[in-house]
Amino acid sequence: MLNRSTQCVLMTLLALSFSNCGGNTRVNSDEPAPVVQSGPQIKAPISKEQPLKEQQPAKLLPNSLASQPKKIALLVPMQGRLAEAGIAVSDGFFAAYYQSTSGNLPHIHRYDSSQDAAAAYQQAVNDGAELIIGPVDKDGVNKISQLPSLKVPLLSLTYPDQQPTQPLANFYQFGLAVEDEGRQAARQAMLNGHSRALIVSTPQEVSERSAQAFATEFQQLGGTITGKTNFASLDKFSENFSQVMLLNESKARAALLQQQLGTKLEFTPRRRADVSMIFIAVTPEQGRQIKPTLVFQYANSIPVYATSSIYSGTIDAVKNEDLNGVLFNTLPWVFDSANPVKQAIAQTSKSAAVYGRLHALGADAFQLSSRLAQLKQAPQTKIDSATGTLQLMPDGRIEREQMWARFNQGLAEPLATVVDANPQEASE
Repeated sequence: MLNRSTQCVLMTLLALSFSNCGGNTRVNSDEPAPVVQSGPQIKAPISKEQPLKEQQPAKLLPNSLASQPKKIALLVPMQGRLAEAGIAVSDGFFAAYYQSTSGNLPHIHRYDSSQDAAAAYQQAVNDGAELIIGPVDKDGVNKISQLPSLKVPLLSLTYPDQQPTQPLANFYQFGLAVEDEGRQAARQAMLNGHSRALIVSTPQEVSERSAQAFATEFQQLGGTITGKTNFASLDKFSENFSQVMLLNESKARAALLQQQLGTKLEFTPRRRADVSMIFIAVTPEQGRQIKPTLVFQYANSIPVYATSSIYSGTIDAVKNEDLNGVLFNTLPWVFDSANPVKQAIAQTSKSAAVYGRLHALGADAFQLSSRLAQLKQAPQTKIDSATGTLQLMPDGRIEREQMWARFNQGLAEPLATVVDANPQEASE
């Protein structure tokens, strides 16, 4: 638990953001955040939650005082439709800041990026920032990524629509990309021996992006996509899934045989046998409709992999019972109830629960602020964090490997080792 003085500091800081979560939010960013040392340092997830069976425990780099920036600028939207997202990221960032035990905490100056992110970046440069974190919106990152050069290193909190034609020095990219989750699911499926996959996505852009990333990675690893179907409505999905699993052909063969024999036969349709796993990029509500359909369509023994979108973080064993057996990757933050940063946010934040992922993003942005130079020098090193295991890629992107969990009796359970099917299905 936080002591009273620490709680007061957090309440004072976060109140600047929480006075209004709507479009008229105003945050006083004229003064840099005071340097306060209190509480234990944020803890990294323990190695037993490493998602890949062949992955070595991530090495946590020691801090190097020489490489840590002394002045950091945080670019977040403080007005408009993205103000609440900006507040959530800011909450996570400053909660991690005040939980740090470092004796050399940097000065933080916050800038409003809602109008012109490129102008906010330049203002931060003029004010002497040594590292600039943000913005969180794609439009802002797109503009900054098109600048001819970046005088001061920038850690964006999302990714541009298109990567710069030529590598942009000092441009680091970090975010909660659904593409990372899709690629991770593909790698895990191949590690578990599944080389033939069926994909289920929805018309939503985020679902399509995840599905495409899965398919690309899966095929690059030598896997085969045996089919793809779209979930728009339950009736249409049931019909489409039946077709892609060749159940209609099985029924047609049975009908022809009965006609030839002139008698009614006891018959169970047989699905195609060349699908070794199913990847779904859907919401919890959609997943609760899809999984029972798989059972009805004789596909209940096929392992189902999903992304974090399948679990909202809300515990509801009754509703989620239909998701039993589904494997999904997700942020360690979701299950890390003992995280002091998460506890501090829960006590002081007025952000809606839906912004929990952005809290984790903000917390990790602070953690990365003192590690970027080190990661650049040792690119093979990985860091355990709230959003996953982080590694800096050659193009400046920070790629995440999330932990794995599985629905069992309606509850999401974190896994130390990924197991494909639930025991009941495995025994059928």
